[in-house]
Amino acid sequence: MKKTTFLIAYPSELADSEYKEIYIDRENEKAKLVYAFRHFNEIEIEGEWKNIETFTVSDTCPVIYLIDTEYRIYVYELKNKKCKKITNIGGKGREAGKFENIKDCTVLKNVFIVADENRVQAFSTVTWQVLWEIKNNRDSNNRLLSHEPGYLFNPKKIRVAGNYLYVYEDYRNRVLKFNPGGVFLGVVLEGEDIIDIPVYKDRIHIVKDVEISTLPETANITSIDFDNYKNLYAGTDYFDEDQGSIFVLNEENRILDNIFRYKKKVEKLIIDRKNNLYVLGEKDGKNSLSIFYPEKMYNQSGEIDLSFNSTIKDCQWHRLVLDLDIPEGTSLSILIGATNDEEEDVFYESFQNAEDIYIPDSIKGQYLKVKIVFQSDSQRKRSPVLHSIKVYFSRRTYIEYLPAFYQDDPKSRDILNRFLSIFQTFDETIEREILDTPYLIDPITAKPEFLEWLSLWMGISRDENWEIDKWRAFLKNAYEFYKKRGTREGIVEILSLYTGSKPILVEPFQLKQCKAELFELYSQEKKIDEFSFCVFLKPDEKIDEKRLKIIKKIVDTWKPAYTQAKVVQMRNMILLGTFVCLEINSYLYKPHPALGFAIVPIDTVLTDIEENLQVELHSRLGIDTQIKF
Repeated sequence: MKKTTFLIAYPSELADSEYKEIYIDRENEKAKLVYAFRHFNEIEIEGEWKNIETFTVSDTCPVIYLIDTEYRIYVYELKNKKCKKITNIGGKGREAGKFENIKDCTVLKNVFIVADENRVQAFSTVTWQVLWEIKNNRDSNNRLLSHEPGYLFNPKKIRVAGNYLYVYEDYRNRVLKFNPGGVFLGVVLEGEDIIDIPVYKDRIHIVKDVEISTLPETANITSIDFDNYKNLYAGTDYFDEDQGSIFVLNEENRILDNIFRYKKKVEKLIIDRKNNLYVLGEKDGKNSLSIFYPEKMYNQSGEIDLSFNSTIKDCQWHRLVLDLDIPEGTSLSILIGATNDEEEDVFYESFQNAEDIYIPDSIKGQYLKVKIVFQSDSQRKRSPVLHSIKVYFSRRTYIEYLPAFYQDDPKSRDILNRFLSIFQTFDETIEREILDTPYLIDPITAKPEFLEWLSLWMGISRDENWEIDKWRAFLKNAYEFYKKRGTREGIVEILSLYTGSKPILVEPFQLKQCKAELFELYSQEKKIDEFSFCVFLKPDEKIDEKRLKIIKKIVDTWKPAYTQAKVVQMRNMILLGTFVCLEINSYLYKPHPALGFAIVPIDTVLTDIEENLQVELHSRLGIDTQIKF
């Protein structure tokens, strides 16, 4: 019998922009409902402070920095729930380390930055010393922020994005940009009303207008931030029992839903890299800080539309096969129609949760239109998953082998076609599996669950620490690797496969060729001999402790017998006593002086060892300081 032709479509071929409610995983060939993190569980942070003025959250470690209404600074560690009060700075005043009217605060790595009345101060989170100030209309290098008469620097909000500080000030609604040292770099925006300057993926976003139709005209948006999916969280100074005071909007400015009823006026909200939501709220004159931890929820429904072109007018489509995962409680509806004009509307026939569909005789046309509707479970915890769609045409069935009178009556022919298609499906599936057998034992195309079995063919056990793509490449070349086991070339090749770059392998004879004294010194210091070698990993490779252990295991497994091997991760700098290779981790440049730019030596900390005779820092009248006239 003449074989039918088939067309196949994968999720990776779909355009993201066309399916806002469907998430397309191109790497794993999956299409499922879009999910977002909804925040429900509220935990209120408690400490020795009386009332919180503002706060910020560190991106590098789970730490919250808080300032109370007395302008005292606290550091709250989320992991062990410990709170530390900073004693050497804080309080009200105009001198360095004190504050007059705090507007906002943020943190840039190990620098805590506070926006105050007409100035910005930066403090080290290690020593809590003043690092720099922006005041008197000048930056930390004493450069003017504006040459216009009457200008007065007055910061309103401050944010950190991409290792830069952004300040939104009242004067002409300007957004100023500074480097980590407080040096003024320029004006980002000027002359437009701005609601907030939230950060998304280390880039500042200037939000000028947010439309929330359900808000009364008297309500104001007080704080804005983005989650990891660029949904916008808007906190307001208005709330009621039904709406709450926090709204979530997508990129089209459409309200997704009021995911919880936060019943306080929002002073400030922050979303960290793990999508945890921190909210400073006010009710009855009392401010409190709450954390809402995220919970993944899928959209209730979504759909995709596909069109297949047979190039045959009035084509009789035969069969539709879908590779699906349908968890309990979810559903997937398949609607099928056909037409000779791609732009023409079609009548769809519906099938529910079907993985193999015999296309009815009534569906004829050059173009087959397929609409797939995804539906999550009632709790929105699970979603159906589509892996691929395969369409067979033109119709070829076993009825062709029967005498002609079996095809005379259209109704009986249709019933017989459907009946015979059951056995035809089994036969064709078995034939396809037989033809696809070589792909099952090819490491590149084999299913992940078969890789362990294929590994045993080579006498090795699957190492779960290897990425699956690298393990496939290793298995495909395992025979060649085994031929080179115990050789320099074999070690370099297998490490190049695992790390993605060629390592440097140094043997003692190479040092001897350079200088005999160098080998003797190297042998004494590093305690190696003729039967040892060293593998150097380049500094640009991102290797953590876990990956370093795997590399050491690889070297130990593939090294020659009765030898010792050391693995060293090179550092991207020149340090005495470490391994230095020109053009790999060290570069020589012609020295030149540059005023205003200085690099502190590695492993060096600037600290203040003097405890007296320092105005505004360490000075006690009558004890270590005297005033003379």
